[in-house]
Amino acid sequence: MLYLINFGVSQLLYKYLIATALLLVSFESIAGKIVTFDAQQALLRTKVAQKKFERLRAKPEFAKIMKNAEELQASLKKLDKTGIEKGMTWTDQERVEHRKKMEFIQADLKLAGQKIQSEQSALMNTIMTELEPKLGKVLSDYMEQQDIDIILRKEAIFISKPVADITEDIIKELDKLN
Repeated sequence: MLYLINFGVSQLLYKYLIATALLLVSFESIAGKIVTFDAQQALLRTKVAQKKFERLRAKPEFAKIMKNAEELQASLKKLDKTGIEKGMTWTDQERVEHRKKMEFIQADLKLAGQKIQSEQSALMNTIMTELEPKLGKVLSDYMEQQDIDIILRKEAIFISKPVADITEDIIKELDKLN
């Protein structure tokens, strides 16, 4: 009886493996050449995008926010180091004051980070809006030239060979247009 149960499981497993193999073979024959692509990375790494980010960093207001954030980080590190080195000898009042200082600096740093992120996000949206129409044409032309049947988002792929990623090629093609 046990032999029959094992035989049934083995037969089921065998059928499953055959079905999987057939699906893979048929998918490959239908799909042809499949590649991966990261659209956001491609758009943000173009020369146009890099120039726009350089201009943002050169703006006095943005540079001031960046400098402020760096100074706040340095102050926070210094306060943390002081707390570690001297904290054991402090009174309760000194500990409370030190914690307050750190919390205020952390809040200021968080606000500066939000301002930086907001500026960068706005610029990223501008870049995406400007370059997305060009991206569609570049991808279509590239598919034709390279005889590609399917382009998958890189984020959707569990594993692939690096040669399957066409992002660098698309960046070069976008740069040629600008």
